[in-house]
Amino acid sequence: MAKLEVRVAPPVTTDDGTVRLSARLRSPARHDEALWYEIAGLDESAVVDRADPFLVACVALAMREPADVRIVGAPVSPSLLRNLEEFETIWHAWFDLPVVDLDAESTRADPQPASTISAFSGGVDSAFTVWRALHDPPRHGRRLDAALMIHGMDIPVTRVDAFQRASARVRRMLDGTGLPLVTVATNAWALLPEGRTHFPGVGVAAALHTVGGRFGAGLVPSTASYREALKLDSTPTSDWLLGSDAFAVVHDGAGFERLAKVRELAKWDAALDDLRVCLEDPRGDRNCGRCRKCILTHLEFRVAGVELRCFEDPPTEAVVTSWARRFSSAPYYVGGMGEVLREAAVQGIDEPWVRVARRRHRMLVARDVFAQLSPDTAARVDGAYRRLAGLVSRR
Repeated sequence: MAKLEVRVAPPVTTDDGTVRLSARLRSPARHDEALWYEIAGLDESAVVDRADPFLVACVALAMREPADVRIVGAPVSPSLLRNLEEFETIWHAWFDLPVVDLDAESTRADPQPASTISAFSGGVDSAFTVWRALHDPPRHGRRLDAALMIHGMDIPVTRVDAFQRASARVRRMLDGTGLPLVTVATNAWALLPEGRTHFPGVGVAAALHTVGGRFGAGLVPSTASYREALKLDSTPTSDWLLGSDAFAVVHDGAGFERLAKVRELAKWDAALDDLRVCLEDPRGDRNCGRCRKCILTHLEFRVAGVELRCFEDPPTEAVVTSWARRFSSAPYYVGGMGEVLREAAVQGIDEPWVRVARRRHRMLVARDVFAQLSPDTAARVDGAYRRLAGLVSRR
């Protein structure tokens, strides 16, 4: 198998206090590319002195190439090597990606610091994790000391202006909590091939690892509950394997359905004002009220009876109904709409968007059932629904 050499450079602190971690990647598919992280808000003593962030990020890249990984220039945690071998086994079973060899010098790490940092985008899942950690500490018993926002994940690393606006909004949310915001800029997402890469959970874990000099654990807010989490990119089954004895990666919040998170966030006024959920706003700090993430979030708060004030231009009834007729067939949206529709039934909500969404949801669930029995039947069901939806939309 081909080799992916990852040559790690010593950390560098720039004149403005930003700490830069970098590595050169060389393989038949990557002749000489840089992978880097820039940490603002912490000094160099807080930054990890191992190659763990690069190993975590490069496992996903290497499995896609495929190429065996060789880390040069810095050691890694031996427990991380062990965990990633099991992590690869899970991804091979779920996504049919090949298992690659991981070659690195390992060294025993110091005991974990007691402090914890949580990934924080300003959305519902990360806001819930932070709120619960501060007001109802989760069972893993870790004290939350800081939040970390990643530039380069949903906002491209080239959009500095957009990230500055988005991080300012996030800081407003955190003002009353006393938690400092650490920002990590990285080009890791820019190195991914086009198409689905299953990278988000891995990318978040790698960014958290960069501050392993000060923090002993990083929280990865759950995207779905245990009921819905199987085979997603970030799950309680696999995320912990991205950590080590030196830095634990903790998947947080999967014991709670999405609407339970929404109701808990009703107690946090700053979140209701400044949640950042949009996937498409070009500025980076506003919620467009038109994209699929905005509309689903709007409906989640709506059926829970919680007034959400973070939309500058809330979705209209016509926009909601049109989206409900064709909402995404991705598991995240099918599961999310299933929960919304169940709550709408409990609350006796029978508005036009509910009736349209219910038909779409039933079709998607039926398609998934048919897919287990016959992929051809599933395709025919999906095609018939699309034709029917087209006829209805033209009326």
